[in-house]
Amino acid sequence: MDLPRIDGRVALLGIGDTLRGDDGVGPRIARALKFLPFSDNCLFVDAGVSPEAYTGTVREFAPDLVLLVDAVEMGAPPGHVEWFEGWDSDQVSAWTHGLPLEVLAEFLDCRVMLLGIQPATTDFGQQRLSPAVRAAARRLLVSLRQVLAAECCDDCSRIHADCPKGRGLRRSKLVRSPSMAEPQAADE
Repeated sequence: MDLPRIDGRVALLGIGDTLRGDDGVGPRIARALKFLPFSDNCLFVDAGVSPEAYTGTVREFAPDLVLLVDAVEMGAPPGHVEWFEGWDSDQVSAWTHGLPLEVLAEFLDCRVMLLGIQPATTDFGQQRLSPAVRAAARRLLVSLRQVLAAECCDDCSRIHADCPKGRGLRRSKLVRSPSMAEPQAADE
């Protein structure tokens, strides 16, 4: 999958309900990215079903780009991935999480893009992703790692902890949505 070039500080918000099947793809992607090495220019937020609850955290991080990752009903085959920027209500008709996208983007006061993944099912009580959305999520993780990961150095052109120039990268920061099992916290 070809993703657009992403430069500067990036906040990725994984949005959705993990108890509604494919609607949980956004939080799962945000959590998976936590375990990959990125620079301090990346923030990953498991925003659950309330991305507006994290606007303060995102604004404090001061990103150049906010990337929203969510299941979006587009009338496409399950697992289809689409980029939206400068959208209107007709493009993204199934946004069900709090504030309208236009209002959220205006409030964040930076470039905002939506990475929409066509769900197969969003039935309540279904905690697993469908095979098509799971495959799309795996492809996205590979692509996002390539696009978001800063190169370690010119000599290496890759990320690793034992860089000869001492430029090893830390684990990413993840802000999780509150739940009964996990209090809201930032993990290092």
